Amino acid sequence: MFSVQVVVIAVATSLVWILYRWTSSSTTAPNGLKPLPGPKGYPFLGSILDFPKTFGYHKFKEWSDVYGPIFQVNILGATHVVISDAKIADDLLALKGAQYSDRPPLVMLHELVSQDGNLGSSPLSAYWRNGRKLAAVLSTSSLEGWDSVQVHEAKRLVKDLIQDCENYEYLFERYSSLVMSRVLYDKKIPASEEAQHVKTITTIVRTLERTGAPGAYLVDFIPQLKYLPEFIARFKAEAKVLHDFEYTFFRRLIRDAADRYNRDRKAPEAGPQALVHAYLEKKEAYQLSEFELAYCLGTLFEGGSGTTSSAMQSYCLAMWHYPDWQTRVQAEIDQVVGDRLPSFEDWHRLPTVRAAIKETLRWRPVVPAGIPHLSTAEDNYKGYYIPKGAIIHANQFAMFADESVYPDPETYNPDRWLLPGFPTYQEPLTQFPNLKRFAAFGFGRRICPGLMAAERSLFIEVSMLMWACSVEKKLDSSGNVIPVPWYDYKPGNNTGPKKFDFVLKTRSEKRLALLQST
Repeated sequence: MFSVQVVVIAVATSLVWILYRWTSSSTTAPNGLKPLPGPKGYPFLGSILDFPKTFGYHKFKEWSDVYGPIFQVNILGATHVVISDAKIADDLLALKGAQYSDRPPLVMLHELVSQDGNLGSSPLSAYWRNGRKLAAVLSTSSLEGWDSVQVHEAKRLVKDLIQDCENYEYLFERYSSLVMSRVLYDKKIPASEEAQHVKTITTIVRTLERTGAPGAYLVDFIPQLKYLPEFIARFKAEAKVLHDFEYTFFRRLIRDAADRYNRDRKAPEAGPQALVHAYLEKKEAYQLSEFELAYCLGTLFEGGSGTTSSAMQSYCLAMWHYPDWQTRVQAEIDQVVGDRLPSFEDWHRLPTVRAAIKETLRWRPVVPAGIPHLSTAEDNYKGYYIPKGAIIHANQFAMFADESVYPDPETYNPDRWLLPGFPTYQEPLTQFPNLKRFAAFGFGRRICPGLMAAERSLFIEVSMLMWACSVEKKLDSSGNVIPVPWYDYKPGNNTGPKKFDFVLKTRSEKRLALLQST
């Protein structure tokens, strides 16, 4: 009987809430401002029936083609403002960061799975500010101390890819997870434990991708559903299992790191400082509980492991479809690096490598829908009204398809970063292109704190791979090329290409020998 009453109350509350939100969102814009254009939807429901459970950013792109670079859509009474232009996103999310840096309630991902621990989806709070303060330690200068680790893992990655290209997803994930384990926790993973370690963090990343996808869970549109009992709201039982799994892993990582720190601090080894050590040396400066520290570093671990792995898979896909660009990248590496191993000292002299990386992130963004922001006050943008409480989506998928900024946007073309005739060109090429303030990493105060780590990892991975190998088409038993879809990506908020067939061909026996010598 009690359960029935709870259900009735939850359903009734949800209906009242939807009615209230719908009535509020239908209010005429004040002071003569114009309401943003957008689909009308249905009374009470809004456009929920038109919104897909997967690839919501595709639907946002369809609507932006009709209603323009900024529009609004009502979903169950909530106003969603979708931005498909990077300049507009900067105007609002960066220049007005004080108003647009909050997060809307992400019930499944943030409240239920992470139990308010995920730093990226956290609303403005003391925890978010303290966590971002700690994450800011991941500057270029602090990351330079880990160059030898990244170079070592990049060499190992390419060496193993040559031997077992079929296993490329795991190997890219292994590189990312082992590097981030050192940078964040200074944890060296024994060879016997690598597979399980990588499997665990990859599983957690997949959870993040799936539970954070727009439209994946109805509770994100009707938060009152979280009050339903578990035997009806099965998503709550699912969230509990997912939380226990990831928090147990994150907590063990910081406890192991603290044990090593307490054991070794009397005779510290010379070397770079892991992020957890920065915290342990100045705990009072960050004011984080064990739970908050575990999730702060865990969120960075998720981001650093999932995004670079997906980007590298998209890079290989680009080289499969655009072999002429592979030739150009390799020609630059041959001219600058020759038969020695690539290093971070080559950064300034490899603009084509950097352009190929940036173009990969534009052509196939890893977080195509972005992570939504929340407007904390009413606003006027060029005569259009944005209400308080509006959920703001910076839709990277549409931004990177803007023909006025990216001519022929469907084509993978790093020249758009290298030649003066393109709107995106910047000089000098010893500095540009780079990933600083690039829309692929978010906007304003919510920009990805792991940007520098991702940029350095992608640079050394691409340089090492192209120095040693070529991505080539795989043939079937009859000698025919096995086709690879031009676009066939996994659903989720963070995404990458579904598994595809390719082979790696070594470019030089001398380089292969050097790769295998250490």
